[in-house]
Amino acid sequence: MIPKGKNAIVIGVSECRTTKDRDSYLVTYALGSCIGLAAYDPKSGVGGLLHFQLPDSNMDREMAESHPAMFADTGLQLLLTKMTRLGADPKRTMIRIAGGAQMIGGPKFAGLQGQSLPSEGTGVGKQNYLVIRKLLWRHGLMLEGEAVGGGQGRTLGLTIGTGEFWVTSPEPGAMAM
Repeated sequence: MIPKGKNAIVIGVSECRTTKDRDSYLVTYALGSCIGLAAYDPKSGVGGLLHFQLPDSNMDREMAESHPAMFADTGLQLLLTKMTRLGADPKRTMIRIAGGAQMIGGPKFAGLQGQSLPSEGTGVGKQNYLVIRKLLWRHGLMLEGEAVGGGQGRTLGLTIGTGEFWVTSPEPGAMAM
């Protein structure tokens, strides 16, 4: 549920933010085929949220250098680095994801510089999901919850003071993760 009386830190598309302010919550809106990844270290009280659009920074290395949060691989590394600087330990960090939907009528994707996504015919949302799962595994990080797929957009949030993760969508109600 969206917290009342807290300071909202809104994460836009291709952004990554971290905080240890117990009076704040992190939130990202409009997760269609994008993936939102929320992470929280309960011991340090550090939380972070990444909203990435695309699975692989090799699609456009220039864009990845200027906007690392746009891609799953460079975005995850950015998030982990920022959280570690605030005192988090990635090995005790809880992670939840949302998004990865197949948005009906969405644009066809051919890559940033004319390159195609791996497994053409698979939507960007599914590719984002498969890649982030693989990256988390490579980093030895456990995914503890997800709200992915389908055809609905979602909102993902993390309340820093309590460590509560939550998701809302156009479907009725909100759910804690």
